[in-house]
Amino acid sequence: MRSAWKKRLVCLAAAAALAVSAVGTSFGAVSLWGHKVVNAADQNRSYYYMVLEEQFHPVTSIEVTFTKDGSHYVWATSASGSNIALPKSVYGKGTYVISIPAGVSEIGFNVYTSEVDLLNLNIPGAASAATSHSGRYLSILGDSYSTSDAWRSDNNDQDAYTAPSKWWYEAAKTYDMNILVNNSVSATGINLESRQGAGDSGLTRCTALHTAARTPDDIFVLMGVNDMFAGKSASVIKSEYGQMVAAMKQRYPNASITLFTYPYVGSPSSGGSLISDVQALNNVICQVAAENGLGLVDLSGSGITAENVGSYVRSYTDIHYNRAGQKLIGQAAVAGLKKIWK
Repeated sequence: MRSAWKKRLVCLAAAAALAVSAVGTSFGAVSLWGHKVVNAADQNRSYYYMVLEEQFHPVTSIEVTFTKDGSHYVWATSASGSNIALPKSVYGKGTYVISIPAGVSEIGFNVYTSEVDLLNLNIPGAASAATSHSGRYLSILGDSYSTSDAWRSDNNDQDAYTAPSKWWYEAAKTYDMNILVNNSVSATGINLESRQGAGDSGLTRCTALHTAARTPDDIFVLMGVNDMFAGKSASVIKSEYGQMVAAMKQRYPNASITLFTYPYVGSPSSGGSLISDVQALNNVICQVAAENGLGLVDLSGSGITAENVGSYVRSYTDIHYNRAGQKLIGQAAVAGLKKIWK
């Protein structure tokens, strides 16, 4: 089903969720999240698929709400891509509970484009854990270090572009948060559109961190390295970063925004030549956070250095982290968040 449609737009989005409680205390909702794909051949229909491996809780059934009259199609596939039969595959308007058979890797929903952001996808009866941020909705703004949609990155290493391998996933899972939108696109910067034509600059995307159903409770931002690569000065990056933060604060006044500095950036072949530039960038990020009263997490102490970077990037000349590198960065993110999320 998925391969039959041109993948024109892909983003991570979680749907609205029902409130749940455990032992008499509400810890927020347990939402399921996945990937939206707009059908270029039929603007009236889109589909949304979720990967069970990406969810933070075991999924044995899904509660889904369809808001529009008409037919809604649901299908399931295994990890190898083969179809797995569901008890029912066509639904009308309303709320349904769909049992998930063993061996299912992905669940897909063919719906009307106007309702794709309004799907209610939850684990019925599940209760999120009691953490300071359980059930809160998280959106991420970043570049290739944060992008997680393998379908947008078909020409890249799939292992480094799946959600469970990303640094922010480690933090979201630790704090039992719900993923709302990941608007991270490779080769983009704060005020730099993708050289690959894959996305707008952060100044444009920073106000596209919501769905039709809700706005984020928390926003993670890791951006600026591509602006640095483009030769922009620290003062210019700081000014443009400040503009981006101001736009986010205006659009999402109730959201808690956390800025992240960059970990070690480089490859074995670069020989540490980028260290001073990245430190200057990180100093800018620290200044922007302080001047705007935002949360700040320092990833520079994640443990990746010029001496060991070869174990944590995808190749000798590549500055992008492999799964092991992302894991280290994720652990540093969790440690940093524990200091500011009391």
